Amino acid sequence: MPKVSSKRQITLPANQCREVGIEAGDEFRSFVADNHITIVRQQAGSAWGCLDHLQGDDTVSEKQSRQDAIERRRWNVKTNLIAVDTNILLRYLLRDDEAQAEKARRLFESKECILITDVVLTESLWTLSGRKYKATKNDLITVVVQLLQEPNVRFEDDAVIWRSLEAYRRTNADFADALIVHKARETASRDDELEIVYTFDTDALQLPHTSEP
Repeated sequence: MPKVSSKRQITLPANQCREVGIEAGDEFRSFVADNHITIVRQQAGSAWGCLDHLQGDDTVSEKQSRQDAIERRRWNVKTNLIAVDTNILLRYLLRDDEAQAEKARRLFESKECILITDVVLTESLWTLSGRKYKATKNDLITVVVQLLQEPNVRFEDDAVIWRSLEAYRRTNADFADALIVHKARETASRDDELEIVYTFDTDALQLPHTSEP
């Protein structure tokens, strides 16, 4: 059984490395959620076209799709940093417009670090799950996992996104609800301990640290 060295190093079993394709020299990010450490191998282009199997409904615009999904809910390395809007991210994921998708791909494969804000990620997931693309929960999980594997992609807080994703996997809560809870907990932990997040959303109440007022 592998043991942690005095320098907090651990040797990964060779058979597990072969199974998931980890090679010597690979870069990875690690995340903590529910007392488990998960390592995610970095691979450029992981999210490129990961949803190109979805066929958009041309009678529904992306703005309508995003609004439809929203209304259904009702209630430390210095580098060049650029941010992308929702439509850039969608073209990269869907690869449904050849010219725009190629421009998006060049952005993601450039030397710049790509910032995907919480708003852009949430808008993208709402758009994908709306009437136009009808993405499933598994599709949305794939999006977040693949983006976390992109070496140039950064979120406002990668660890918060990972914990939100894990909560989304385990419950019926919307990803945005999970993000609200975990972002609130992380923000509060810098100054004070968060006591509770109040909501009337019955699915969101499955998340820890939530309560109905």
